[in-house]
Amino acid sequence: MTRKHEIILAIITILLIVPIFIVGFYNHPSADDFNYSINTHKAILNGENPIEIIGKAAKTSYHFYFTWQGLYASTFVLALQPAIWGEQFYALTTFIIVGILFAGIFILTKTVFKYIFKSERKRYWLISLFILFFMIEKIPSPVQGLYWFNGCMNYLRIFRSAFNGIGFIN
Repeated sequence: MTRKHEIILAIITILLIVPIFIVGFYNHPSADDFNYSINTHKAILNGENPIEIIGKAAKTSYHFYFTWQGLYASTFVLALQPAIWGEQFYALTTFIIVGILFAGIFILTKTVFKYIFKSERKRYWLISLFILFFMIEKIPSPVQGLYWFNGCMNYLRIFRSAFNGIGFIN
């Protein structure tokens, strides 16, 4: 396969993923998105500085540490979801999620092809795109897996961490 063919396949794969991003522009926060980010959103509305906003996110984690919620560590990230700056920014959710997913896949694929298969050609970026495409196409719930910030940040970060952990072993 020539470099030209690789580029054509990459472009086709990216074009097949584009509709997912287009749908993301119609995305709005829902359910837990409001619950975890209420304090950080209020801080932004009150014109607080970034340090104070991060403090509010930490306070949210602290609160959930002492309540029934077991995901207190991730509530820091959930409190900083894109819609705290305005509902229109929630459209970034899909880009963030797909970016995190691709980064994890890429690191694992690179490790497998570079260090295990001893591949001289750097095709792992193209293989990573294919894997990403098929993972997105076979996701059991696209709404929860691609368009819901809180759901994804709780589970996708663990998924990527596992891929990174395996991928960085060489």
